[in-house]
Amino acid sequence: MSSFEYTPKLKQLETFTKQQKDTGMAGQSSRGRTKKMIGLGQAYARETEIGMEDSARGVRKVFDQVDIGSSRGKDNNVDFQMASWIQAIEEGKPENKVDEDYDPFKLREDLYGKKGGQDGEPVKQSYFNTEIIEGGIRGNSRKSGDASIEVQQTVVNKIIEVGGKMGMTDYEIAYTLAIARAESGFNPDAASTDSSAAGVGQFIDDTGSNYGITNENRWDVDVQVQALVDHTLDNFQTVKKKGYGNEYVYALHHDGIGLGGKGLSLSKKNVMPFVPKYLKDIQKYRGDS
Repeated sequence: MSSFEYTPKLKQLETFTKQQKDTGMAGQSSRGRTKKMIGLGQAYARETEIGMEDSARGVRKVFDQVDIGSSRGKDNNVDFQMASWIQAIEEGKPENKVDEDYDPFKLREDLYGKKGGQDGEPVKQSYFNTEIIEGGIRGNSRKSGDASIEVQQTVVNKIIEVGGKMGMTDYEIAYTLAIARAESGFNPDAASTDSSAAGVGQFIDDTGSNYGITNENRWDVDVQVQALVDHTLDNFQTVKKKGYGNEYVYALHHDGIGLGGKGLSLSKKNVMPFVPKYLKDIQKYRGDS
């Protein structure tokens, strides 16, 4: 397969992964179909990557001694073209991209998490007094919202990225951000004093275990974000099946399927007012407004 034959597949993948925008209700596709589509997209991407790397290895044997820097000022000969092509493949790999290539979504000041307080002695099952591990994406304490702007921005961008990969609409992503703000203030080390709730989504032990959270990975922000996205998608499906309004998505997150707590009132007060704000910023970031 020639290098030019990769272009249609890359175009196909780009078209496939382009997210459908929806400013209203939840998306119509099932999660099973979404995961299947994601798998197909990843397969295309991997096939293209393998093909290009195989080609690059073959060319590299012939042009291994080419100095791109010294060739740049010369005529655009075959040696320089081929060496440049090899370099482009290497630089295009995610692990080799420089930070300047990354254009993160940035929150407005009023959409960051607010630092919460602590009232009373933590209950036995609480992780509030658990020592914060070193390394990785960390908060300053176990208090909600007590994380640097950089950490909060990282969590926000991970939610947007994972939400997009899982087939979330922009509205659903905005809702997930509003949940994370209300639950943890985007602090991956946040922990409740009156339950085992912990992390970005403040999952208690029982619920978290259903979404892959264990004692070993509890403070891994990627695990937390994936769990939050999956749980929110499940709650959107439940709300749709029962014919509820979207305010019940957070009510289900807070109270569970029984809906016997304060989740609905908290949703109307602390979540729903922020969904359109996040949605507006996401659409602006994508260039839709």
